[in-house]
Amino acid sequence: MIKFNYKKILVFLLLILSLAVVFTACVNKSESALSPDKQTDTVDNQKTSSNEETQTANSKTDEIFDAIKYKGKLTIRFFNTDVPIEGSSEGDLILITSPDGANMLIDAGLPESGEVLVEYLKKLNIEKLDYAVCTHMHIDHIGGYIHVLNNFEVSKMFFPNFTEYNSKTVKTVKGIIEEKNIPVEIVKTGDTFKLGEKCGI
Repeated sequence: MIKFNYKKILVFLLLILSLAVVFTACVNKSESALSPDKQTDTVDNQKTSSNEETQTANSKTDEIFDAIKYKGKLTIRFFNTDVPIEGSSEGDLILITSPDGANMLIDAGLPESGEVLVEYLKKLNIEKLDYAVCTHMHIDHIGGYIHVLNNFEVSKMFFPNFTEYNSKTVKTVKGIIEEKNIPVEIVKTGDTFKLGEKCGI
């Protein structure tokens, strides 16, 4: 049976980490002492590296929007609409797709996020939402539904109790729901339902 001396292993790992830090610091110092031509090469290399990172990120984003690749699988997508909002987060935007293609959107972010969210859903070839869920009535969770409800068929909406909030955004969303005659269910802790044939929520 092999016995490990964990103290020696820990000391060895700390030594390796320390050397890595020292050599990294040395490399950064020597780069600043380079001639202008070599500094330009370093900047060009950094730009190339940044471009490669951007291409990798774009490739991953394209993969996320590849509806065919994930067909037949339970998928959960967390969206970031990159809408610049000062002093606020954009809220949550989560799409769950069941293996048999049923879709549930959980929250829709701020009103400013709605247009981009609609674009994302269309990019995924979504024509209808089986369920739209609003976790609570803050603007950064319900606001984007203004655009979503005007662009997609929604079979049912799940909400907490409406009575707590009576903001302009809530009134607008409620108006669209009434106009489109979308069934609404007020949910409480412990409620369950099915998304598609196999997914229990």
